[in-house]
Amino acid sequence: MKIKKLLILGISVVALMSFNLSYAFVTDVNQDCYVDSWNPTTNNNNIYLIAGNYEEGRNWCSLFSFKLPTLADGQGFAGAYLGLTQGGSGGGDTSLLLAMPILTVTGAWTETTCTWNNKPTTGNLVAVVESGPGYNGEYLRTDVHKAVVDAGSGGTLNVMIGSATLQKNLATRQWYSKEQGWKPHLALLIGPAQRMVSVAPTDDCYVYNWNYGAVYNSTYLTAGYWGQYYQSLLKFTLPTIAADEVVTAAKLSLYQFGVMNSGAAGDVNNMVEFPIRELNSSSWSETTCAYRNMPSKGVQIGTLRTCQNYNARRISTDVVQGVENAGSGGTLSIVIDNLTSSLCPKWYSKNYVPDSYYNGIPNATDYFAPRLELTIVKQGAQCTSVLNGDVSGDCKVNFVDVYLMAQDWLQCTWNVSTMCQ
Repeated sequence: MKIKKLLILGISVVALMSFNLSYAFVTDVNQDCYVDSWNPTTNNNNIYLIAGNYEEGRNWCSLFSFKLPTLADGQGFAGAYLGLTQGGSGGGDTSLLLAMPILTVTGAWTETTCTWNNKPTTGNLVAVVESGPGYNGEYLRTDVHKAVVDAGSGGTLNVMIGSATLQKNLATRQWYSKEQGWKPHLALLIGPAQRMVSVAPTDDCYVYNWNYGAVYNSTYLTAGYWGQYYQSLLKFTLPTIAADEVVTAAKLSLYQFGVMNSGAAGDVNNMVEFPIRELNSSSWSETTCAYRNMPSKGVQIGTLRTCQNYNARRISTDVVQGVENAGSGGTLSIVIDNLTSSLCPKWYSKNYVPDSYYNGIPNATDYFAPRLELTIVKQGAQCTSVLNGDVSGDCKVNFVDVYLMAQDWLQCTWNVSTMCQ
């Protein structure tokens, strides 16, 4: 994975030098430190970073500060990822796959004076770092795009991993700090100015053909076949798009926290595809939806790919075709199904959110709920044709596209794991 990190960083630098319409920019952390509740007056500035807990009542949190570049007129942050290299795991149960919160920091702090007793106040949950012991020595990448957009051109991104309210994991993760070589950094993609819109579902539920008259709208969402058929329905009211704007990306995003039938699908890395189809009516309601009265299905507008190993992470897929079909201010009504899969993932719904693990963290419910993520840009010059390799969609193939491709370097999504060897 060190080779992968070098590849991504190298491509980022070359892309920056090309000065194209879109380019990549890497900024190293400006300040970092960790704080420890059992050593509340100790400043931990020149060593590794750590977050989590492994004695009940003891917590570690890590603080990061990044200075963002100043953008030219007409430019915006098109993508942003926090990059960390994991150095180790600790605690009573190092086998846990942890989902550690990344919170905005709203108070003042410096790396030379930070301690548990004077740790800064925190705000909203902006992302989750997903990490297991198998990630030791590897490069972790976490999407923090919205937090960077909120911080703005020339601003400062201040975040903290971990929370004093967490009393559940009994495990920690360590990352290299700026003093240890593999510095924490932000990988930024800079392109045309755009606005990001996150749309929450107005209704969601799942239906179950065995209990065809039952309503499941206050529990999780699921899909697949486990002796019976499960399908999840979601409905979104789209924002009004101005005449000079265009939706360039639309992602259906779900947070997967488990599976209904653990082990039934075999290899935890086997990828399963769940078709996403339009519903031919949007008149259904989550309070009355049941298998016997669900609307008929229309065309397929996307495919959600997941596996059991994706538990404790957010997964997403492109549904821009459905958004275009619904139109400005319209309603996107969809169903997720797979009538043959033996894997039945569990995703948080708008009415079913994490347990007390995230109590006390603002907007945790909104973060884990399903959402439709739209990227909207001012309409200008258009591509005359689609180019193979134009990953960024900027009408050209350059190092920006190679940079984006390198994010998933050596990843494999065959549904038969032996084909990835």
